[in-house]
Amino acid sequence: MAPSVRPPRAVAGTLTALEAMPELIEILPVAVYACNVEGRLLWFNSRAVDLWGRLPRISDEKYTGAYRVFVEGEERPPEQTLMAQTLSTGTPLRAVESQLERPDGSRVWITTHLEPVRDEAGLLLGAISCFYESTLRHEAEAAVARDLRDTRRLNQLSNRLVREGGNFDENLNAVLDTAIAITGAIKGSLRLLDPTNGILNLVALRGFDEPAYLNLFTAMPVEASAYATVIKSGERLIIEDIRESKLLAGSPPKELIKEVLLGTGVCAVTAVPLIASTATLLGILATHFATPHRPNENELHLMDLLARQTADYLERKRAHEIQTTLTREVQHRSNNLLTIVQAIAQRSLSDDRSPAEARQTFEARLQALTRVNRQLTQSDWSGLSLRDIVRRELEPFIGRTLIEGTEVTLNGQHAQNFSLVLHELATNAAKYGALSNGTGNIGVFWTVAQKDRTTFLKLRWQEKGGPPVVPPTRRGFGTLLVNSAFPGARFDYAAEGLSCEFQVHLSTQDLS
Repeated sequence: MAPSVRPPRAVAGTLTALEAMPELIEILPVAVYACNVEGRLLWFNSRAVDLWGRLPRISDEKYTGAYRVFVEGEERPPEQTLMAQTLSTGTPLRAVESQLERPDGSRVWITTHLEPVRDEAGLLLGAISCFYESTLRHEAEAAVARDLRDTRRLNQLSNRLVREGGNFDENLNAVLDTAIAITGAIKGSLRLLDPTNGILNLVALRGFDEPAYLNLFTAMPVEASAYATVIKSGERLIIEDIRESKLLAGSPPKELIKEVLLGTGVCAVTAVPLIASTATLLGILATHFATPHRPNENELHLMDLLARQTADYLERKRAHEIQTTLTREVQHRSNNLLTIVQAIAQRSLSDDRSPAEARQTFEARLQALTRVNRQLTQSDWSGLSLRDIVRRELEPFIGRTLIEGTEVTLNGQHAQNFSLVLHELATNAAKYGALSNGTGNIGVFWTVAQKDRTTFLKLRWQEKGGPPVVPPTRRGFGTLLVNSAFPGARFDYAAEGLSCEFQVHLSTQDLS
């Protein structure tokens, strides 16, 4: 570089004293320059040149006008720079923060100390500026302030998510707003995974209103999504530049995703998985950027914390919904069970029986009800096998019973109805029908058929070899129970043996 220390001009006082010490000024670790009272540059050291970005013209540039100055974010014209203020007021300035924009457009933060220079009579002769770069410190302080701000955001969101009764959609939007704020993204999206069909459903978004985006991403199969790798690995997805990403190339669906994203102004994507404590994936939280973007470690750390908060919230929300559903189900089943017990008691005790016989009948029916409910409880009310129900109710007569039918798992209500009905039919057969002698037998047969896209279970109870059948003169509890549980049931009181047929509609969950 050209001579970095210019000979001081004839200025009295401090300026004159420094003429004899150019080497000292040059080796100082800070930038130093001086101006006369008119603001004309008199001399400077090489560190000042480094910070200014070019060699200024000595005595030709006022207030060192080789750069633009910004104080508190606002540009100051040359006559309002810090040097100009000191020269106009004669007042020193200490540790003032400002920004310099150099000729190449780069900016640095500097901390400036300005001291006016006077002669022996007190007349202002000029000023000396001592300044040094504080970019790293300023950036560190800004980073600390940003971290504190982002931490407050996460804390506020956490408080919101743990409050009871919060609106689910509003909370998801708050999650997305927080993600955009802590990453500096321009857009964001939140998708929840439906495990029953493998569809990622868009539940919250910011910045996207293009029809092409909504048509493509509102409900998207996992395998067709750019997030398939996140679903499979449970790790972050970072696309620094969509235009160059191999993940979005090689097939028409991937090329379509790239085209749609670029069409919305998105150039980079960062996506984090929402993983439950059971290690199952709940959804995807994504932020989108207008320019190529590589997230730093702090940004990724904050997004991981946000993802953990969101996953915990989704787990609590689902657990609450399950608990509410189970509570309603328990209430419903309790009311239903009480109604059944009341009906059993009424019919068992009101028939023309002795007290001992009535008690025995009542207890037997309650035991049948208890058996099926115990089995349902053990299965978490997921259902019972029809074959097991038939065998359990006919176990005392299993050697005289023929059981044929496809494997079917019945839901709780159907299992309870079948158990009670089969108990009544078996009890009636043991007292009056095919099981009341030593030669009769029972056949229980069922089939599953479809009609008009509806699945039906058809069951037939057939007695043979018992005493001649005598049609009843009144409707007993068994008949009432069958007709109540299975409307449309048909009884045939043929002389060779009673038969009963009924059918019930099955859902897809009933088929194993």
